[in-house]
Amino acid sequence: MIKNIVNIFYWPWKETPTPESGVCARLVAQLEEIRQSDADLKNSSEATLIAQEIVKAPDLRGIDLSGLNLSNVDLHGKTLAWANLSEADLRKANLRDANLGGAKLGKTDLRKADLSYANLGGANLGGAKLGKADLSGANLGKADLSGTGLRKADLCYANLGGANLGKADLSGADLRMAGLCYANLGGANLGGAKLGDANLGKADLSGADLRKADLCYANLGGANLGKADLSGADLRQAKLRGADLRGADLRKANLRDANLGGAKLGGAKLGKADLSGADLRKADLCGAGLREATMHMVNLTGADLRKADLCGADLHRANLTWVNLTNARVMIDINTWMPLLSALGVFPRQLDGARLQLTLPDRWDETMLDRHLNHLNNTESGSLLKLIDSLGNNELKVQFALKLMKSLQHVDVSTVALPLLSILGKSPYSDEKHLSAWLDPICADFMQRYAGTVMPPLDEPVITALLYYFQRTPPLMLQHNHLFIQLISRGIPREDTLREKNIELYNRYLSDEQVIPYTRLNIFGNFKGRPDWSTPFADNYVLFSSRENGPVIMLSQHTLNGMLKPDPARPVWNHIFVYRGLENQSAGQYQLSELFEHDFHLFLGPYKEKERAAGFRKLLNAMQLGAMRPLFESATREKSCSEKLVSPEKREELKNIFDTLLDPSPENDRYFLKEAHYQAVMAASGLSAADLSQQARTLLCLAAVFIRYSSSAVFGTEYDSPIMLRYYAWALMAKANQLDSAVFDSGQFTNWTDSLLGLKGKFTCAAMLFHMMTEYSRKRFPEVLAGIMPPAWN
Repeated sequence: MIKNIVNIFYWPWKETPTPESGVCARLVAQLEEIRQSDADLKNSSEATLIAQEIVKAPDLRGIDLSGLNLSNVDLHGKTLAWANLSEADLRKANLRDANLGGAKLGKTDLRKADLSYANLGGANLGGAKLGKADLSGANLGKADLSGTGLRKADLCYANLGGANLGKADLSGADLRMAGLCYANLGGANLGGAKLGDANLGKADLSGADLRKADLCYANLGGANLGKADLSGADLRQAKLRGADLRGADLRKANLRDANLGGAKLGGAKLGKADLSGADLRKADLCGAGLREATMHMVNLTGADLRKADLCGADLHRANLTWVNLTNARVMIDINTWMPLLSALGVFPRQLDGARLQLTLPDRWDETMLDRHLNHLNNTESGSLLKLIDSLGNNELKVQFALKLMKSLQHVDVSTVALPLLSILGKSPYSDEKHLSAWLDPICADFMQRYAGTVMPPLDEPVITALLYYFQRTPPLMLQHNHLFIQLISRGIPREDTLREKNIELYNRYLSDEQVIPYTRLNIFGNFKGRPDWSTPFADNYVLFSSRENGPVIMLSQHTLNGMLKPDPARPVWNHIFVYRGLENQSAGQYQLSELFEHDFHLFLGPYKEKERAAGFRKLLNAMQLGAMRPLFESATREKSCSEKLVSPEKREELKNIFDTLLDPSPENDRYFLKEAHYQAVMAASGLSAADLSQQARTLLCLAAVFIRYSSSAVFGTEYDSPIMLRYYAWALMAKANQLDSAVFDSGQFTNWTDSLLGLKGKFTCAAMLFHMMTEYSRKRFPEVLAGIMPPAWN
């Protein structure tokens, strides 16, 4: 039989063989005889030789080659439409560009076969083995690949639209840029598969194994991924809009910047997943597990998070507007308070139905205290304290406040005394005895901090907390007399219950045996021994010297206000009554500068402010600020500034100004003072002939001023800072170090440089650096600092 085999035959599909092509029919008949004999076709050398001759024909449509050994056969470009190749051995076969449309390939062994760009549309590949096969660019539209082995197969650019891949093994397969729209991949194994940029729109992936699969940029819009295992999968920037991920396992998956808008994620497991920057607007996350998920800048606007578990989730800068958190487990910590507080600004009762927990750091440092507890410095973001105070449940508020108190038990909180008092100094916190007792030393620290100085603006809770402290400790009214009188003067002009509390406490002060003699003087109050609160011009205040047996001042509300915050057009310095003992001193018997220097230090700063302001104006003149000059000057009069200099236009304007004052460093991204500008600054300060140490101290204090200018309180924002102001501040600091390095402690110049310029991972908070530098300068050379620092910034 083998002798009769010829080399090349043409077997037309579904046609009766002609005499010229009868040999092909004869070979097919011979093959059929072998098949009918129940011989093992794969191991039959005769059948293999016949098949090898048959496949040399270019058109093999409808041919039955089932069960044959065709390994390594070359079928490149052949037409095999509707052919029966089921259970055949086609390992390493070359089927590149072949037409296998509608072919039967069930249980066929196609491992390592080259099927690139082949047409397999509508083919039945159920149970076929396609491990490591090359299917790149192949058309498998509506093909049946259910249960097939496609492990590590190359399906790059393949068209699998509408194909049935149910329970197929595609582990490690390369499906990049493949078209899988409407494909059935239910229960398929795609573990470790490469699906980058693949189109899986509306595909069925329910129950599929996609562990550690690469789905970067893939389109999964409207896809069914219910109960799929996507743990550890890479879904960066994937399109999952409207996808069904209910019950899916996405633990440790990377979903950075993915689009999940309107997706169904009910009951999904997202523990430790990275959702940074993802779009989850109006997504259904009801009952989802998001423990320890990273959710930086995620957009959850309008999402449903009922019964979701968010414990340990990092929600830094996330958008939680209109999120439904009913019965959700939410952990409030240093990473979540800010977005939660922002959401409450839109919907104040948003957390009312949530199951809240508060987790606090084991250790606090000054930077953390300022960042998370100081809403007075961080007016845009608020603070953890503000979030606690925004909760609707008073019992929970007090519980969280007590937990915060315990966390801060052994921490120096003097730098955040004001924000602490502004929240915890009011009801319901002030009614809790442990909190109230804890606030006492904070009040004491506050008094010590502002002893002999002008108090900053205080809101009602702070005033209330301090009033209660004075009330519980009456001797402090004389011990901290200057602060006490300022406090009373803040509360009495008000028209609320606080006014009555202030009057009541001040009457108690007036009944002290040291104060009574002055109330009997004929100029006091209503001239009958009682204060007159009906007019701000009545001399109701009795102010004692900070020195024992020093002079006493009597003055009105109007005069006190004018001395603490002078109006150059309406000076009130001579509207006071000065007593030594009970003897009224004439203006010629004392000098205001000495009186304020030695006895009433709180007035010294404001009194010298006029001279200081004139000197600072000279410094600003030396900087040639142009149109920005009024802005820089007015900013020194207020604690904060609403106008910011962080836009590209403002940055360019600042650069043009400071380029005339600074020389760029050829070695790094730094600037140094031009010599002419340095001389101009010294001349404006009256220090041209001063020793180098004095000049260095002045430049260091001036550097602190410009660091303050760059902070969020003045011209910067919480996340942005005018870089030229930082460069200029560093140039001043560097010149100070050059003139006299002894003005810095060991290593201090380097540390402050790193913080100011953001080097070596150091904190870059300008407000904190300003605080550190001014505290240092206040201890080392207070007179220099006092001559430069605007009082409003102290």
